[in-house]
Amino acid sequence: MYLFASAFFNILLITNYFECFTKVVLAPIAVGMTTKKFFPKLVEAFLPITPVIGVVSTCLLVASAVAQVAEPIMNAGLSLQVSPPLRIKKLCLMFAKTILSVSTLHRFLFFCCTLLEVLLDMPFLE
Repeated sequence: MYLFASAFFNILLITNYFECFTKVVLAPIAVGMTTKKFFPKLVEAFLPITPVIGVVSTCLLVASAVAQVAEPIMNAGLSLQVSPPLRIKKLCLMFAKTILSVSTLHRFLFFCCTLLEVLLDMPFLE
């Protein structure tokens, strides 16, 4: 299957991706919306610290991803910073495809959240 990232993927990888996406993105949203509906006072108590939790968890995720490829980044050195014109064109194309993929994923997430709103009969944002 040919996707936005210009690569072929095994269909099993896509199902694994959807399973991971469900666990990491959709499940926490569903749990959060359900918790807000049934335990609003508990949610109100945690609201002041949620931005800090979000920033810290995002930093940890990015640090983990960078740490996994730290050695290749360090070995590449200056070649990562100075690119020939052809490589710049290729990088721009990859960037555009990435933006398209991410925006498609966000649209899908918006659709899922809207579906959760209807199923739980409560607005996602008040």
